[in-house]
Amino acid sequence: MGLRQVLVDHDVSDLERMFPGWKGLQHYELRTDTADKDIVTYACANGLTIVTANGPDFQAAIRTHIKLTKKSECFRLFGLIVVPNQAAVRTSALKDFYRKLKALGYSLAKVNNNNLLVKVMVNGRVTVSEPFKRCPHCTHYD
Repeated sequence: MGLRQVLVDHDVSDLERMFPGWKGLQHYELRTDTADKDIVTYACANGLTIVTANGPDFQAAIRTHIKLTKKSECFRLFGLIVVPNQAAVRTSALKDFYRKLKALGYSLAKVNNNNLLVKVMVNGRVTVSEPFKRCPHCTHYD
């Protein structure tokens, strides 16, 4: 699979420089004050994995979004990566991010395809989990 598109929330816009191919809100013509729920809706419609330091709010917005699913319309999502809040800590914690993800048996494509939650801790530790229920009518993961 090719490079997966990543939407970088305004609170971690410095990651656009660190990870070529990760694009900020402005790249997708979204304002920096766009509500989390609207970012989730946009990411869903465009197959984007979201990167943010605002994990709890985005997790809540994703769960709410999934509940909106109807049988005729699947609101599939494409993963969430939560990183540390402070830029200096974030830079250090994300060193070798792709290697750490691969060591756990994951790739960005797998995160995207399976709507996984990736958390990057301040010490650089990476965890991957599946906290989001699939929409009840979804066949995308089969």
